[in-house]
Amino acid sequence: MGVGRRDMNEIWILGSMIVLRALLSFLIHYEMKHQTVVHTGPGE
Repeated sequence: MGVGRRDMNEIWILGSMIVLRALLSFLIHYEMKHQTVVHTGPGE
């Protein structure tokens, strides 16, 4: 009852930002790890 609509919105925004940031860093780390596989693919 103490949490308002705006507070929930801010919590959701913060949470989604943290999750997106973690996903981005994970993707960058994964691509850097498998860079050779990506560059030798049929997309060149």
